[in-house]
Amino acid sequence: MPSPGLESIKRKYPSLSHRIERLAGYIENQIESGKTDIVPALAAASLRCTEAEVLGLLMLFEKERMVVPAYKIYCKRNRTLLKTVCNKENIPTDIYCKFCDEEHADPDELEVELVFQVRTETWELLHNNAPAL
Repeated sequence: MPSPGLESIKRKYPSLSHRIERLAGYIENQIESGKTDIVPALAAASLRCTEAEVLGLLMLFEKERMVVPAYKIYCKRNRTLLKTVCNKENIPTDIYCKFCDEEHADPDELEVELVFQVRTETWELLHNNAPAL
């Protein structure tokens, strides 16, 4: 039995069915590799499509609660993760970095990356019923 969320998206957007399946396959591979954060740019490169296309599809997955957006905040100098927040409004204006031992208040000192976190429980049906390759 396929994932109800995935089937719902394909019913609503039949012309995108192939692209939806490809992105779902990519996400499945990420889950199998132990990765639950989907980086749109990496997914786009892997699927050989645009980042905008992947973002649009991930937003459809979000509506079905299969993924949730998150913002990862990194120290630009050390490229270390400082914090993850679930919505844009919660991105702090300044954040302490233990690696630099200072408060980063200048936006140029930080890098914010949008990722989509997989809600693994919604993918279990799809994963458990996927045909063996």
